[in-house]
Amino acid sequence: MILKQRTEPITYKIYESLDHRMELSLKEKKKYENQLIGYDGEQQFDSFMSPYQEPLLVLNGLNFSIEGMDFQIDSLVIANGELYLYEVKNHSGHYYYRDNAIYNKGGYRVRNPLGQADRSAELLYNYLLNRGYHLKVHLFVVFIHPDFIFNDLPPHTSYLFPNQLAAHFHNLSNQSRGSNQRDMQLAQEILQLHDEYYRPKNLPVYPFDQLEKGIFCPQCFSKAHTDSRQNRCCPTCGYIESIKSAIKRNIEEYRFLFPNSPLTTNVIYEWCGQIYSRRRIYLVLKENFQSHLKGPCRYYT
Repeated sequence: MILKQRTEPITYKIYESLDHRMELSLKEKKKYENQLIGYDGEQQFDSFMSPYQEPLLVLNGLNFSIEGMDFQIDSLVIANGELYLYEVKNHSGHYYYRDNAIYNKGGYRVRNPLGQADRSAELLYNYLLNRGYHLKVHLFVVFIHPDFIFNDLPPHTSYLFPNQLAAHFHNLSNQSRGSNQRDMQLAQEILQLHDEYYRPKNLPVYPFDQLEKGIFCPQCFSKAHTDSRQNRCCPTCGYIESIKSAIKRNIEEYRFLFPNSPLTTNVIYEWCGQIYSRRRIYLVLKENFQSHLKGPCRYYT
């Protein structure tokens, strides 16, 4: 049973938005590419788990801050009172294992994701221990890409590859006794710890006045559009949505890019490229958000 669906990480969403509203540096483009690759790998992992998830409690895409330490967990499974933590990597190409370290084809040593996952497991374990949970944590790094080749790897129960996932989840599902009240309580405790509004500290700088304004198609990211009375059509890919939905989508984009900035009719009018009237934008804000104050000082949350 999935208790928390996987959603696009905030970093992924921010880079996707900025990629169409400003000129990213080569370093920032690489970070965006890594976000795309990583999220695609997590979705592939979900498809492997999907047939076996019914008796399990599954929490995807968790963000935590414990003792001043921020960390993420790609997928967490609760079964029989134990935790199964999965760190998903979507690397491709040749890698080598030597002297307890990982090297790429060029001979450079790369960070072992098992260390990252172990740190996350340690912080979560200690947090839950302080709340009375004495749990066994099983830790796995999943190399999900079919073209990933790991040479000279000794037997290692913490590394999983695509051809092992079906059997792994089949066994876990068969061994599960199904969720009980204790497991559900544990899952809710973890969900309360999850930070829905987590934002990484190394994001690009993107002043409002330097971003391109307008509404982009959610499928092909074109700004071209034709409007009927109620709908907006993208002539590039044919995507159709209501104008009201397009405005609301643009408001949500503004909110995750500028979470601490006031949400007002004038700001969203400019953010949407001044193509729809202030009155129309006001009605969308009024319908979907809480209004505060009146007149020119009105803002929304």
